[in-house]
Amino acid sequence: MVAFWVLIVSVIFALTDWYAVEKKIFWLRITAKPLVIITLGVWLLMQPIALPELLWFLLALVFSLLGDVWLLAPPRFFMAGLASFLLTHVCYVIGLNLELPPVTWPVLSLAGGFIILGILVYPVLFRGVRNQPGARKLQGATLIYYVVLSVMAFSATCTLIRPEWERLAAVSVAIGGLFFFFSDFLLAYDRFINSVKHGRLAVHVTYHFGQFGLIVGIVWQLLGH
Repeated sequence: MVAFWVLIVSVIFALTDWYAVEKKIFWLRITAKPLVIITLGVWLLMQPIALPELLWFLLALVFSLLGDVWLLAPPRFFMAGLASFLLTHVCYVIGLNLELPPVTWPVLSLAGGFIILGILVYPVLFRGVRNQPGARKLQGATLIYYVVLSVMAFSATCTLIRPEWERLAAVSVAIGGLFFFFSDFLLAYDRFINSVKHGRLAVHVTYHFGQFGLIVGIVWQLLGH
């Protein structure tokens, strides 16, 4: 029961962060946003699951917290935030693939879908980064980040066709991975290509939906096995 209320507190911090972003209350945002991930991590640690099974997902939250802090800092720390979230996605990829999925046609089809999406989407992002003054050094980093982000979203979505995954747990993880993917792409689009109305709020909302979907689904799966 205590763990349930910790999760509710994490959701409340997320709602507070969204309000702070929309109303441009900086002091409230720099307080609420890190607390979302901190309380979500506490909730994860409270689960009756062996620590080695949680390790990669705990590390994902640690790097997410670091990324949140760097992105709240002045723009010159953007690369540090990018590196932190890159490591977040690496941790999710490793944690979701400790047992690799069998190579089947559904898996190959899903992988092909993400490759096609990358062929269509990444050039738009690349041109936006290239045309930004002083942002050319980000071109290589952006490509690496997009590839790792896509592998994370693919790994999360792939749980839907892995027989060892509980159906509802897989749905939660897949939705979370896709929300996280969209959040990061929207952040880049808003920053480098074209400003989006309420874009920062949309980035935060989809980011939190992504984290909650991933962590709750992973816990659901681990508790069921």
